[in-house]
Amino acid sequence: MEPIESRADTGIAIIGGGATGVSVAANVRERYPDKAVHLFYSESQPLPGCHPKARQRIEDHLARIGLELHPGHRALTPKGFDCDRLTTGPVSWSTGQTPFEAALTLWSVGQVRPNNSLIPEDMLDERGFVRTDPFLRVPGYPNVFAVGDIAATDPHRSSARNWWGYRLLAHNVRGTLEGKEHAMKRYSPPPYRWGVDFGRPRRQASGVPSRLQQLPLPAMGCSAATVSRRGRPGHLPGHPAGNDDVSWNPELGSPSCPTIRRVTR
Repeated sequence: MEPIESRADTGIAIIGGGATGVSVAANVRERYPDKAVHLFYSESQPLPGCHPKARQRIEDHLARIGLELHPGHRALTPKGFDCDRLTTGPVSWSTGQTPFEAALTLWSVGQVRPNNSLIPEDMLDERGFVRTDPFLRVPGYPNVFAVGDIAATDPHRSSARNWWGYRLLAHNVRGTLEGKEHAMKRYSPPPYRWGVDFGRPRRQASGVPSRLQQLPLPAMGCSAATVSRRGRPGHLPGHPAGNDDVSWNPELGSPSCPTIRRVTR
């Protein structure tokens, strides 16, 4: 396949408005500013499952950096195509729009396939993820727990991205081992997704990133953190603090809910 630089300037299309599609679209736009980059998604705004204010903020940012946004477009996946490679043919839509053809099309439509080959089938739900009860136990297996990307805790599988899910799991495992199941705690997933980054960190001559692009995705009704990196990992509440900057949202009034801001060094 020819490199993007050598292709005719008919544009680059990204299909899917989730976290991966948004991140890729922003990165491609930055990498190839001379080419038209189109982002197609089925809903009225990108990032389904995120806080409405975050979705609006991201949509505004994507438009500001020059992405061509196409809401209300649901792609028809070609028969036998697993969305696992770049394509060059026209893309058709189940929502009735005229087919679109770009120099290159990248598919990001949420066809997640969990790595579950070693897990008994009766533990899995219809999508192949491990079923859990409110205590993160696997139904029918009182001594088996699940957490992380494989665990079907909620539609967003949020325990993979929320550190308190792992702490709760440890608490409940300990309660089981000590015969104190009555003291186990329920896992309550946050109502919104959070934790998407996009844009490339700028690097100084030393090679240390001087900026981390914004991560404006609120969780639980508040905003997520944006951390300015100075060569150390960023931190969130409950994690050891590095040499980073975190700003807090005074409007929402919670020191456990950091807000986002872009920091340039």
